[in-house]
Amino acid sequence: MNAFDESKHPRSRGKFAAVSHREPAVTLSEKGFDARYWGLPALRPGSWVFGNKSCAEILAGSVVDGPLSRGSVQQENLDAFARWESAALNHGTAEGKEFAAGLEDGIRTLHGTGAGDSAAGLLGTAPLAPTTHPSRVNWQLRLRSASSEARYRGQLAAGVILSGAEKWWGISDDLDLAILGSAESTPRPAGAWSSLSSR
Repeated sequence: MNAFDESKHPRSRGKFAAVSHREPAVTLSEKGFDARYWGLPALRPGSWVFGNKSCAEILAGSVVDGPLSRGSVQQENLDAFARWESAALNHGTAEGKEFAAGLEDGIRTLHGTGAGDSAAGLLGTAPLAPTTHPSRVNWQLRLRSASSEARYRGQLAAGVILSGAEKWWGISDDLDLAILGSAESTPRPAGAWSSLSSR
């Protein structure tokens, strides 16, 4: 009887043998907004403008299913929210005041609280409790019933800022554009998400 020849029939190369290989890394960074993780292009297409109605569906989807769906708001995003609210109140225009009111409406809706809670109080409690899916969907639905365009942009900005996506959407690049809005707002004919198929 012949002895088992290890060189011709290695024992460790069976169908279920442990083989060392690397899976492609998909990580959610601790800091910042990684758009690719949420199904968005790494860089925002130039045609996607914050406040433009043609981009609202994509933006709202990135808030409803984005970082706020995975945990509580990060402190850096709360600090950014406070800066935005202060800048809007000090803008010196009616649109600035409406934008600030929209920010407050947005954070109240996202955290499912009543009108009696101040934005400052919500900024203190937001890190303690994550948003819920119904509160994010309610935030999305309430965008349709905003009393003015500036308030609408404020509500929209609340979700973007609290998600940590203000730099990706470019709203921090131009305060006036965010508060006063874009001059051009044309609807996307084939549906906003259709543009993602080309990436």
